[in-house]
Amino acid sequence: MNARVRFQLAVDDAGEFLVAGGRTLTLGHAKNRAVDLPVLADLYAEHARFEFRPETFHQAASWRLTPTPELLAAGRDLAVDGRPVGAGLDVGHGQRIEFSPQLAARLTAPAPASSTFLLEFERGAECLGAQRILLFAPGPGGLVVIGRRARSHARVARLPGEIRLFEDAERLVVVSDVALRVDAGEVATEHRFDLPLDARRTLSVTRADKAEPPFFVTLAPAD
Repeated sequence: MNARVRFQLAVDDAGEFLVAGGRTLTLGHAKNRAVDLPVLADLYAEHARFEFRPETFHQAASWRLTPTPELLAAGRDLAVDGRPVGAGLDVGHGQRIEFSPQLAARLTAPAPASSTFLLEFERGAECLGAQRILLFAPGPGGLVVIGRRARSHARVARLPGEIRLFEDAERLVVVSDVALRVDAGEVATEHRFDLPLDARRTLSVTRADKAEPPFFVTLAPAD
């Protein structure tokens, strides 16, 4: 996943997410269209970076948070659970990140087997219309899980089985325990889409044996 990957994910009963993927994700002010995570807040043009650190023999995959040179040059820093980040810090489940006095977010790792983390802004702050950001790790290890279990990035009660998303060779792979229909076309348990997404895609599950409405997952370009 070398090029910037960014798309909107809307899940019935779970709401909306921004999915942002890449080896490095830069957060900055919304006026800077070059950053991966633009937020309208008290931020510099380039404010902080999340760097994906792949799994090694000695260490599990992780995300490292670092302040940008612009932030450090201004004599400012980031903080994780109230402690300065300094040159950089590996961040993990349950930690609170303070980007500025006006912008903070909670980081969680809902699915222990996945290196994709969930970043949720506080006080209604949004990034491209979403309050929740999925830091989408490259490869099958960055699995995004949609399902009933607590260990899901998007938890929904009425979904039969799980839907899983991951990146493979710059394509988005969607695998489901039940058949999904794409738009008004193909029905299958696996679908692949080129990245970056160039069009809106609607995946639906219809349970003919029960009087329940269809379940929808929508993928759409974020730009």
